[in-house]
Amino acid sequence: MKGVILAGGSGSRMRPATEAYAKSAALVYDRPMIHYPLTTLREWGCDTAVIVGSPSGTGDFAKMLKSGVDYGLDIEYKVQDEPGGVAQALARVENSVDGVFPLVLGDVYHDPAPPKQDEATLFWVSPERYPNVDQHSTWYPEIGIFEKPRLVKIGRGAIISYFYDERVFDFIKKMKPAHATNELEIVDIHNFYRGEGAQMVEYTGWFGDMGTPEGLLRVANHIGERAILQAASE
Repeated sequence: MKGVILAGGSGSRMRPATEAYAKSAALVYDRPMIHYPLTTLREWGCDTAVIVGSPSGTGDFAKMLKSGVDYGLDIEYKVQDEPGGVAQALARVENSVDGVFPLVLGDVYHDPAPPKQDEATLFWVSPERYPNVDQHSTWYPEIGIFEKPRLVKIGRGAIISYFYDERVFDFIKKMKPAHATNELEIVDIHNFYRGEGAQMVEYTGWFGDMGTPEGLLRVANHIGERAILQAASE
């Protein structure tokens, strides 16, 4: 099975660091950020990862990851020529995947991976299990999907990772850019799948958004604490 990692974008929430390198190449504890979504795909049983990055970012990933042999995966690289939204980046893999496939953003962390799915599924987390996402964000009490720069909310929760199917590519071709960003927004894809009755599964593991300095530090601290506990038990 092939899985997809979307690691393009400008990394605006991590500037000025991301003026020097791709965000998903940043060090998180002792590994590059992209190591963690790759681990999630491997836990789902994927044998191939398709990584979509910016022109410069894709080069960074190829230097670090090469063929993927050190990660137990074959890696294919796709280039998103310019930032145009998550949905535009996803369109780059239409000819690389078939059937149901998992999608993970390049700056998210799961411990452990959500359960593998055989049909279109949206995983979400509650605010109680996902603290300090953004001190300025609001967790909406009503049912519906809302968007901030990275996360899409449903009810009192945030959609974090997904299993899509081939229907997504036909839908992307019909999408129009959002007025606020002039990009193809993933919120529209989630509205489409919700309208189609896709599964909504709550993720109850440990989840982190590594796309901000604060989020990256939170994830790094979690990984470090886990490593210390493991070393103490050996």
